[in-house]
Amino acid sequence: MRAPVHGGGFRIVRARPGTLALAAGLAALAGAAPLVLMLAIVGGLALLIGMLVAPIIGLYGLLVAVPFSPTFGLENAGFSISAFEPLSALLLLIWLARGVTRREIELPRSGLFGGLFFLLCALLVSAGGATSMPLAIKETLKWVLLTLAYLFTAVHVRDAAGARPLLAVLFLAGSGQALMGAVQFVAGLGPPTFAVGGFMRAHGMFGQPNPFAGYLGTIFPLALAMTAIPHPGPLRAIAAVGTVCTGMGIVLSLSRGAWLGLLIALVVMALAWSPRTRRLVPPTVATVLLVGVLGILGALPTALANRVTSVTSNFGIFDARGVQPTAENFAVVERMAHWQAGGRCFWITRYAALAPATIRTRTTATHSLAGARHWGMRTTTT
Repeated sequence: MRAPVHGGGFRIVRARPGTLALAAGLAALAGAAPLVLMLAIVGGLALLIGMLVAPIIGLYGLLVAVPFSPTFGLENAGFSISAFEPLSALLLLIWLARGVTRREIELPRSGLFGGLFFLLCALLVSAGGATSMPLAIKETLKWVLLTLAYLFTAVHVRDAAGARPLLAVLFLAGSGQALMGAVQFVAGLGPPTFAVGGFMRAHGMFGQPNPFAGYLGTIFPLALAMTAIPHPGPLRAIAAVGTVCTGMGIVLSLSRGAWLGLLIALVVMALAWSPRTRRLVPPTVATVLLVGVLGILGALPTALANRVTSVTSNFGIFDARGVQPTAENFAVVERMAHWQAGGRCFWITRYAALAPATIRTRTTATHSLAGARHWGMRTTTT
């Protein structure tokens, strides 16, 4: 740029023609591109700049990317990725670059890091026995990213002051996903297979109600605990909002597994928290049993009663090879077929069974039953 020219008390800077042309080109590109694309680009650039200034911002971005980033299929790769994977790699590179320049790369000394490292070594060593290398890479990558996220968090978040913003972002991300699921439940947004009665099972951006409820189930107990503990700042209020929203999302998902898992988690928390919370366990269990009895007697709405009573009616061990899959028993038969095939695979070839993607998961019960038959699993029908 040329030297500034003074006039009327303002400093006027004359830009070079090339700079003006570049600015005009960027403006034209921004005007021609779709709004969603431009928002994604601007958001990505802002996140990148923020990560360069403070890498912890990348960790906040990861917490948002888990529930909200769409997945993209990789051609000829056999699996898909989301914004979480490249964002994790970028966060790792920035952290390593800062550590190299400062000549300090610190690793946590906790036992959990050692356990995760041992698990990664076992996965990598046994990957040679995988039946599908693309799926093995995908499953192993999940644990690699989990280890990296734990490593980064353990190094950069060491006190309550650093943990509070992290928890706030987690609770807000979970609340946003739960509210999206509530809209789907009320407005009937989703595939016909998710319809239960006059409503649609909440599934958020996960595409399936069970993973959606599983994600919320990891947030709800933590949000509940943070609500019960006084904190400076708005964290306690944010945790209360997260508790209400994630709890609502789990209920609206109509996921029986999530309901049962959350109930067990809450009972364990109550038993370990204090003598006062331990006294709440008997009435809680009694309430759950009462709901089950009302469902059996038909005193609950039909759709809800079917979900409640099916928890006990479908509980049992049976031979999946002798069951004809239908729309009604698909979920139960598929799960049992996976358990049977995986258990028999481990019994026959223990080393190969450790490999990720040893048994390919299928979206139809026919392929799952074929896997069970292939490994010759035999169980007692009950």
